[in-house]
Amino acid sequence: MTGQTTNFVLSTRMLLVLFSCVFGFVFTDRNRADSTCGERRFEAIISPMHIVTAFSFFSVFPWLVRRLGLPHRAMMMTQVVLETVLHTCLYDALLLPLLPLLRRHYSARACATLWLLPNALYYLIFGSSGIPRPLLVLPVDANLTGVLWLWAIGAAAVLAWRVAQHLVFRRRLLEPAHAVDAATLDLWMREKTAFFENEMDSRRGIPLLVSPVAVTPLSVGLARRAIRVVLPEQHYSADALHLIFRHELIHIARMDAWTKLFLTLCTVVLWWNPLMWLAMRRCAEDLELACDELVLLDEPPERRAAYAELLLHTAGDVRGFTTCLSASLKCLRYRLNSVLHPKQKVLGGLMLALAASALGWTCGSVAVGYAPRPLSEAAFPDTAPLSIQVSATFGKKHTALNERDAEALWNALREQTVYTLSGLYEPAPEDEYVWLTADCGDTRVQLILYDRFVHVRDLQPRNGHWTLATRTLDFCFAAPPELARLTAACGSP
Repeated sequence: MTGQTTNFVLSTRMLLVLFSCVFGFVFTDRNRADSTCGERRFEAIISPMHIVTAFSFFSVFPWLVRRLGLPHRAMMMTQVVLETVLHTCLYDALLLPLLPLLRRHYSARACATLWLLPNALYYLIFGSSGIPRPLLVLPVDANLTGVLWLWAIGAAAVLAWRVAQHLVFRRRLLEPAHAVDAATLDLWMREKTAFFENEMDSRRGIPLLVSPVAVTPLSVGLARRAIRVVLPEQHYSADALHLIFRHELIHIARMDAWTKLFLTLCTVVLWWNPLMWLAMRRCAEDLELACDELVLLDEPPERRAAYAELLLHTAGDVRGFTTCLSASLKCLRYRLNSVLHPKQKVLGGLMLALAASALGWTCGSVAVGYAPRPLSEAAFPDTAPLSIQVSATFGKKHTALNERDAEALWNALREQTVYTLSGLYEPAPEDEYVWLTADCGDTRVQLILYDRFVHVRDLQPRNGHWTLATRTLDFCFAAPPELARLTAACGSP
């Protein structure tokens, strides 16, 4: 077991490092083409497939838990939610003060990806699998299972509000919209033809409209056939229209509307956390900054000044899953400074690889301990064990206690208070641990007791052998029970 566990932990972490290196290389390779022609550089940060994969577990996971027959389904969901919440909160709290420094030296696209990185990792490969135990446990003297209902109701309400906001804004925007004049339409067609080199590209059919509701040029719609580019009812010069069209076409090619949908879903999941709302707002700003960088790639100062003036005169407010030229007055000052005084920036592939690797290695390092109760109630919530078998390992010494001593040891431990840990962990070998096997009739329960932590797993009969079942829970002692002393009192190891 020791060798298998060690190899599993190392393999998991090495895979995380490999994934991070590949991720950083792919990011750098795709964004290095910014100075070349072609559409290869316009890669989506979040695509529709990412969103479907990322949030499928919200519907699949409860069904899977129920299908497997796991007890305490609400507690399992609480563990996953708490782990996700805790790690993303810590990540955002560290990243927010570093943002000005990162924006100064790294590309805006890398900064935008940094905000999305913990959410994508947790929703795609979430969990602390491979981590032996948390380094820090934050105890909460309450049962947080009931909080899930409040979280679910709030998430549903926020999601309904954001979707309704988008639909209402889209309807208000497009109902009074009308076609543009012939000269503007001709310029739009030429811009699309030059931008989308493939004659069969379906995005070349995107219509251009004018709406009195629009206060800034924007694109609205997620599906390709539903995308509309909308201009305000004001006059633009040919040069200004070229910059506007270029900006919106880059948004469309990069599917930034889908990325903003992902940002909305992230805030839905952590709707009560102000750090998440702030982080997603900063990510949306970095998406606009990344678009500015591409629009003005290799442009002379005169063109940059014209673009800055365009941003200054078109700042406004938009809602829903839209991308626009200039939506936020709060970010306008920074955008104008970046446009007028460009700096050579690093693409950021190595930074993203290091961040992804650090997220993977630290996943589960901090855990929440909740629902304090006696060990007997936590390990055997349904029925009391019929018999107890105990073996102890201290250093290189190993012994199996007789039935009387095993019962005495269990009686000394059963009333010890334990906290349920957020996250799912893999037990790792330690110098001292006690292995307790309880016969519960049709099933067996194994408890691996370390100095402070308890790993509980169910066994079920299969083909004449006891095999690992589906339930795996982790607990933390409120006070270390001094296993060596207790075991020595029952039977010297």
